[in-house]
Amino acid sequence: MNAKKILALLLGAMMLLSLAACGAKGSDKQAGMSGGGSAMTSEPKTDEEALPLPKELLEQVSEMVHKYKAPLFTHISETRTETDECLERYGMTPPQFLDSLGLFDYGGGGYHCVYFTEEDMDLFAKKGLHIITNPGSNTKLASGVAPITRFLEKGINVGIGTDGASSNNCLDMFRLQA
Repeated sequence: MNAKKILALLLGAMMLLSLAACGAKGSDKQAGMSGGGSAMTSEPKTDEEALPLPKELLEQVSEMVHKYKAPLFTHISETRTETDECLERYGMTPPQFLDSLGLFDYGGGGYHCVYFTEEDMDLFAKKGLHIITNPGSNTKLASGVAPITRFLEKGINVGIGTDGASSNNCLDMFRLQA
């Protein structure tokens, strides 16, 4: 595996916390896993559930993306909380905010993409970004349903994923496609 692919994987792992990129105080997923709430809860129960990923750190990630000309894949617009708090804090949706930092300048894409606006879809289509939908995880966490038909109509490449064991009882790709 070359350095560019390794960097893309590392950046992707860092961006698993993209919910916090927009200053969200917690996620629907976290509330469901914290023991204090349920998967249907959209607000954190404690301040400890906050996962701050400051804009300054994202700017450093952007520097790495540009230095190595690496694509960036990230969990994005997975919950309404993430999207609403990003709009409140930055006046942009999560895809628009990350793009404004140059994080998608060398391609990549997003996981989940449940709360995409038409403008977000246009951005992904224009930049040739990809979407990995995680229907099993989104169902378990009651996150919502990604607008797959709209993605395809816009010409966006869509794949299917499982997310991870903590948010999906089935990591079998063939079963998820059934």
